[in-house]
Order: sequence, then C-alpha cells, then structure tokens
Amino acid sequence: MKFSILIALSLLTAFATSSSVALYNHRPRETGRKQLSEEALIVGGEIAPEAFAPWQVSLQNQYGNHFCGGAIIADQYVITAASCVAGLQKNNVKVVTSTNIWDGEAWQYEVEDVIFHCNFDKPLYHNDIALIKLTTLIAYDEKTQNITVVELDELKEGENLTMTGWGSSGVGQDYPVELKKLDVTYITNEKCRKMYGLNRNDIDEGHICVQPPSATGACHGDTGGPLVNAEGLLVGVGNFGVPCGVGFPDVFARLSFYNDWIRTNMKVNLFAFGETRIIRSNLEALQPEKSRPESRVIGGVAVSEGTAPYQVSIQNIFGEHVCGGSIIASQWILTAGHCLDWPKKYLKIVTGTLNWTRPEAEYLVDEVKLHCLHNKPMYHNDIALVHLSKPIVYNRHTQPIKLAKRNYLNDKDKLILTGWGSVKPWGNYSDTLQRVELNYLDHKLCAAHVRNSAWLGKGHICTDTRPGRGSCIGDSGGPLVDGSRRQVGVVNFGEPCAVGYPDAFASVPFYYAWIQAVMAGSNIC
Repeated sequence: MKFSILIALSLLTAFATSSSVALYNHRPRETGRKQLSEEALIVGGEIAPEAFAPWQVSLQNQYGNHFCGGAIIADQYVITAASCVAGLQKNNVKVVTSTNIWDGEAWQYEVEDVIFHCNFDKPLYHNDIALIKLTTLIAYDEKTQNITVVELDELKEGENLTMTGWGSSGVGQDYPVELKKLDVTYITNEKCRKMYGLNRNDIDEGHICVQPPSATGACHGDTGGPLVNAEGLLVGVGNFGVPCGVGFPDVFARLSFYNDWIRTNMKVNLFAFGETRIIRSNLEALQPEKSRPESRVIGGVAVSEGTAPYQVSIQNIFGEHVCGGSIIASQWILTAGHCLDWPKKYLKIVTGTLNWTRPEAEYLVDEVKLHCLHNKPMYHNDIALVHLSKPIVYNRHTQPIKLAKRNYLNDKDKLILTGWGSVKPWGNYSDTLQRVELNYLDHKLCAAHVRNSAWLGKGHICTDTRPGRGSCIGDSGGPLVDGSRRQVGVVNFGEPCAVGYPDAFASVPFYYAWIQAVMAGSNIC
C-alpha cells in the first residue's frame, strides 16, 4: 500500500536529486469513471478481510471515482487529510461506507460541511487534517463502525501499526477495487528527517513517520486513510510520501497532537436518545463522567402482587434504586451493560418486593459479566449478567423468568414492561413497581423512526411507544415480557420521556446463546 502525493514535475526533479519527497497532492479528474487520481495508494499489501477495518471510508467524486481514504470517528463525522478535499465543492464529494469494494454496493453519504485546520499548509503540508460532517447519521452495523482517536502520544520506536486503503500496486496503475492492509513500523521523526534529508520544520511534532517493509508503502489514492495501532486506536491519517514503495518512510498526521482540535470542531452529541443518570446520594462522585441513555416506565399502572416476581432492583450501597433487572436462575440476574458502570462492591440486588424502598431480600454481587462487544458500536450489545454471592431464596414473591429462545414476534404484538421508573418526566422514581403495555415494532420501521438509527443494531428489538406511555430515565436493564411470560427484551435506550419515539431493548433471543454460555462458565460472543 503506498501513499502518493501528486508531484509537480519540476519539484520532483529537484527533490529526486536530494533524496527527498514531493509534498503536493492534487484532486482527481472529474470527467469520467475510474480515472486515476494522484493520491496515496497501498503497494505490496494484502487484501483485508471483510469488516477488518469497519471505520474505513472511500471519498469519491460525483462520478463515483475513489480519490482518498478516511475514517469514521463519530456517527456524523469522518476524518481525513485536508489535502484530499481542499479546493473541492462539498456537493462534488460523497462518503462511501460499509464495504471493502469501493465501487461495489455500499452506503453513500452527502457532505454537509468540511472543516479544515486553520493552519493547513502552513508551512507546506503541515496541519494536513480535516473533518467531514455528513448530512445524515451513519448507519452502524457489523461492517460499519467508528474508531476511537488515540488521546496520548505513547508510540515507541519499532511499534507495529497498520494502514489500510484502496491504493494502487504501482505508479500509473488503476486502483484495486478491494481494500488492502499493510503492517508498518513506527520510526522517530528524527530518523525520518535524516532519511529524507529534511529539517525539523518539514517533519514536525504534528507528523508520524512509518517505515514499510521493502518494496511496499504508500502511493496514489489513499491519502487521508487511517493508521491504526495494535489496540485498535486511530493514530494517524495519511499525508505524504515518495511514490511508490521505493524505501522511504510514509508520513501521517499525528492525531494525538490534534486531539483538542478534533474535539473542539466535532461538537457532536453522542447521547441524543438519553439523559444523564440521576444519582441522589453522596455516591455521585463514584459515577463515571459520561452520560448514558436510561429508561423509566411512564403511563403505567401499579403491579399487583405476584405479577412480576422475576423483577429486581439494582441498588447502590445507600439503598438507592439504580436500574432494573430480572432473575433468570438462582444466582443470575439479567440486565443492561450500561447499568453496571459501578464497581461491584457498590452494588446490591433487591428481590421479592413491589416497593424498592422495602426490600424482602438483598444479595451482594460476586461477579459482573458484560458482553465482550458491549458498546461496540455505541449502545450495541448492551447486555450483562450479574452473578450473586449466594443463591436466591425462591418464594411466591421471588421467581425466575423463562427466556425466549427465538424471535417469534410480529408487528403490534402486545408486550409488558415493568420498572420503578418515574410516572412523569423528570419526576422521582416511583416507589411502587409499574407496568405498561407496549406494542412490538418491526425492526425496519423502528430504524425509520428513531432519531439516531446508528444506535440501532440487529441485537435490538423495539416497541412502538405512544406519547405518554413508555420508558424514561431510571429503569434500564428491566424486563420486557411477552404474553406467555417469557422475557424477550432488556431495556436499553429511548427518547426521554414517552414522547412518541420507539424504545429499544436488547433482544433476548439474539443473545440467548451468549447468556447460556456465560452461565455455563464460558464467555463467547
């Protein structure tokens, strides 16, 4: 894989005599299909497996020609090199996701705005970084996910990194349609400058240099493409190099250096469906500093005795209700992953009561089992199991619930949600357990009606919430039950509070095999 920079002929001659690099990168021609642009490409790499780099995007012109790479870093933002989009009209650029084949079937997004670093090209090819804001939110799935931008500059000389892109296999050759990947080695900027014969002002603290293996590297077509470390964090975007695979290092924008700029200019709200959890005690200082979507029951009625003996209240050590859950075995509670941000020593499980302030029995937490892909992407796989320190004592108020093994639900089927959620938006939690009847909503219809479809994955089911009836802040993790008293869902997120948007639940049938494996001592995904 090689990154190439378009080289002005006179500069190429001058730089060739000094073993240096040409620092010019131009736009692709816009006159037809599959014209060769003069951008960076991958030379000598190997074909990437499907979904190997689900954050990878192809920047294309209005004719469908690939000209640069980029990476998804939030549900409406792509990061790339400023040199990729400088001089282009935003209506002449589209962002293509969800594919390893740049000219194949894929999702396409229009550009709302391009944000350049204010010092781009000052001096030449410094601050070569840009953000692209899309007109709509990206639809996440197993082939399409965002990548986290690295925060700290902790690269060590010799560290292995991976670059991806649709780069040519040589100068003047067409782009391969299949995404390629190449493992490269981090080298210090000092060593990089010596190899190029450049001074400190040419390659500075805003750059990263990598040394590809012999006869490999960057070439025309994937400037702006991602450079990723072994932990799966985005450390760089392609800037420049000597095309193609001739032994010189390839140079990337160092994203740890630009982290503050990225955060300031994204202005992205990742929590449009939810609100910050409300904590009403001195334990507030222990709560993680991030917002999570929560749920409470609104528009319901009080539960009669024995109606929901599987319902539990997950509480903090001060006896305050935090989340709901359900008993599924004598030592196992099913709930939502985001309910368990607390250290286990600060949690307890209350059973056998319709009033969470008056526990019949309390159990300490022995272990918390989050799904291994929890929150990947945002709010997917939001399911967890809690193992108790001792078995639950069953009685007429305390019983396990059976789990649905397959999704047999049809649109408009009646389902029951229970919880101690507020009976009005922003009110205190209800002391008395509430129940509300909701209608199952087909997944495609749900995706069309939620505000942020990127949060909705195949592991979710939805209910068609009517205004004044549904979920709100406080009872995430609670059970959604069908007419045969089988649990089909675990409360995940919704638009607070009961304002007519669908509510989303982790699908119990989808995660049934994972649940059984964890309880049996394994932890598959």
